[in-house]
Amino acid sequence: MTKLEIDTVNKTVNLDLELKGEAEPIRVIVSNYKLVESGNCTFIEVGDITASREWMNVVLAEPAMKAMIKTALAKPVPGFLKSIL
Repeated sequence: MTKLEIDTVNKTVNLDLELKGEAEPIRVIVSNYKLVESGNCTFIEVGDITASREWMNVVLAEPAMKAMIKTALAKPVPGFLKSIL
């Protein structure tokens, strides 16, 4: 990751990734995220994830990938990250 932009007003996160085999950085955009309180823990839910490469958008649209992302985000958000988001 070479760049990270967090827009707390519009609830978006932009990441620039330099992947091996790719000539140019890939931009990944997470939009409509929200922080959800459950008990004394906070979790993040994402709305949409898109990328600047069509092949990556195809992968992100797969139900199995959506389930993997949901599982990965099922852990409580650390306090320091919560304050940034």
